[in-house]
Amino acid sequence: MEYLSSVIENIPLHFIVGAGRSGTTLLGNIFNAHPNVTTPPENRFIMHFKQYFAHKKQLTATDIDFFCDNAFKFHETTNADFSTWLVNQSQLRQNLHQLLPNLDYATFCKAIYLHYFANAEKQQINTIIDKNPSYALLIEELLTIFPEAKFVGMVRDYRDNIQSRIKFKDDIEDPLHTVWFTANQWNFYNQYLLDMKQKYPHQILLIKYEDFAANAELYLQTICKFLDLTYNPIMLNYQDAFKRQYTTILTALKTPKEAMLNEMHARVGTPITTQYSQKWRTQMSEQDIIITDFICGKVGKKFGYQPYEQQASIRQKITYTIQNLFQKPLSDSYQHFMRLYFKVPISLRIWRNQLRNIPPIPDYKEIPQVASS
Repeated sequence: MEYLSSVIENIPLHFIVGAGRSGTTLLGNIFNAHPNVTTPPENRFIMHFKQYFAHKKQLTATDIDFFCDNAFKFHETTNADFSTWLVNQSQLRQNLHQLLPNLDYATFCKAIYLHYFANAEKQQINTIIDKNPSYALLIEELLTIFPEAKFVGMVRDYRDNIQSRIKFKDDIEDPLHTVWFTANQWNFYNQYLLDMKQKYPHQILLIKYEDFAANAELYLQTICKFLDLTYNPIMLNYQDAFKRQYTTILTALKTPKEAMLNEMHARVGTPITTQYSQKWRTQMSEQDIIITDFICGKVGKKFGYQPYEQQASIRQKITYTIQNLFQKPLSDSYQHFMRLYFKVPISLRIWRNQLRNIPPIPDYKEIPQVASS
């Protein structure tokens, strides 16, 4: 990749979004196997620095140094930071400075994506895809920076999604793991995706995980056409690239995050399968199924998900309605906090990191980053 702002600004940037545990990571890794696409692991640096940078029409050397001095001090409990990118920070700083003076925030962000360590395996990158479930709630914020961006929203049967989220959150001791919380969260995310699809019909494509798993090649072709990307069948054999890169990441980290990464992504390196669909029928209690139908059934029907055979009784509906008067605001406030968090002055978020006294992410100087020309 020739490192000029005029080249990088013309690389399209798109997003894969959706409620967590809906197949976004699987789809991201499939596209990362494309020889001309980079899809690094989750990272929310765009939103972390948007408030500081986005209003500036031309970034300066001071701005670049501010980013490089602070971006690698952010550690997210969800692992959505630079720890898994294995960035050669010295090379990144040098290359960003080479893009001056005509550098806006959008081009600046695209240049950073080119420094994911696995890009060095590729001859040329002509598309960037950011896989970030939480960005489903920030579509309009992102469109202010990347007005031409397109969004692929992954949607999964609410019962399978909730069952998977509860199991994962139990494993990492997350207190927000109740059926009520996750059901309302599924509702919030997917109703918002429907709203955004209606508002931006040509920039948002919604894909059901179950359909994708049953006919991956057809849906990959559909997504590639939507993104104006040439379909490459090598994406269906993504496991080798994933395992190679994943092994490199785990070897480099040697931290407690290894356990989380294994739990989150171990299955992603396996072949695409439908075996994770309809697992709720055997792994959820009937009461939990009825509760999730009560909360998610209306939105679920909009995606074609049919409710469970056994429905809530009138007495249960009254009880659930009262209980959800307390549960829904808790879940909704958590989603709103996600949006408001990135509006907090970055100086306060940097100060918070300093108080945590966590060592910065290492500089992987020995690892080349940028795709060759």
